[in-house]
Amino acid sequence: MAAGRWEAMRDAEPVRQHVQSLLGTDLTLRRVAELSGVSFGALERLLYGKGGTPPTRRMLPELADALLEITATVPSRAHRQSHLVDAVGARRRLQALAVIGWSFSDVARRLGCTAQTVHRYTRQPYITQAKHDQLAVLYDELRRRPAHDPERRVRNHARRQRWNGPQAWTPQTIDDPAAEPALPDLVDAAGTRRRVEALCHLGWSLARQAVCADQPVAEYAALLRQSMVTAEQARAVTGVYDALGMTAPLPGDTDAVLTRRWATEQGFLPALLWDDDTIDDPAANARYAILAHGEHGDEALIWRALHWQVPIETLPNNELAILNRHRHEYGLIPRGPEAITKAYLAHCADGCSRAIAAIRLGIPKTRLDQALWATQTTRRSLRSAQARLAAA
Repeated sequence: MAAGRWEAMRDAEPVRQHVQSLLGTDLTLRRVAELSGVSFGALERLLYGKGGTPPTRRMLPELADALLEITATVPSRAHRQSHLVDAVGARRRLQALAVIGWSFSDVARRLGCTAQTVHRYTRQPYITQAKHDQLAVLYDELRRRPAHDPERRVRNHARRQRWNGPQAWTPQTIDDPAAEPALPDLVDAAGTRRRVEALCHLGWSLARQAVCADQPVAEYAALLRQSMVTAEQARAVTGVYDALGMTAPLPGDTDAVLTRRWATEQGFLPALLWDDDTIDDPAANARYAILAHGEHGDEALIWRALHWQVPIETLPNNELAILNRHRHEYGLIPRGPEAITKAYLAHCADGCSRAIAAIRLGIPKTRLDQALWATQTTRRSLRSAQARLAAA
């Protein structure tokens, strides 16, 4: 059946005569079934009928074509295989195209046959040389063009079947039955995921990043959910990060505003909290990296670094607990009434409430209240001190 045109059932008599002529050579009925991909039972019904019913009178066009493609004048198997080639190359090409989203129906439309015929190529041991060459040309055309598969049904099916994509085969190995697929090098996705999240936090949407990486948006967004990525994907994201990480979208860019809001809701971390030594380390902690590289005595410097893009009071409780644990480890939480009061005046010049100030300092609010009472720090003195700090 040609693309877009329905073809009626065919008369089975010419096909039956052709199969009978094949049986006059050294071919058996089971061998004809293997070469054509037509089931043995269908061939028996074609020749002899079954259960008192007469032989098949009409049959599907693709089955008729598969049987008629076998040459009746071939007496030897060696000569037969000069017309038929191993179908392993066709099977690998069809599976590789499915990995990047091309369904059997898509391939069939381009070959001018039915999806059932294409599916049969993946099951039969041999295929004609003409069909093999036609499929090889189509594969070379499509293997660098991922299909539009918004629901990812084809890709998900290919992944469940553990099929190999185009990158697993070379022109020298794809038709070799003894060749093994060359699986891509996989690396931990932590660094890739952190770079994508940092760019989102900066305002670069996934769509803009995907365009810069020259990848489909759906595949690029999937990097946020993967535990392992290929080395090629990691290099592509690193290139995008290096290109966009030092700039931000223009002020007032609606897409950037929505992306930043979404990144904050998702808990994405900004690039500030990573450095070249920690961003690719799966065991590294972002807050730990900032605290470890800071000076233990300069609490305000470290807090301002964190507050620049991540206000401490907006952190979830679990992240706040991690941060406070590391601050305590490095002696960054003030102790004693005078130290607490001094830190409060240094960190809270913006006039925030004492509840938020306590969170910023990493201490309970009651301890802050006790420290202010012990040092006889009144509201008036606090306001004047905050005004002096703000002016400075």
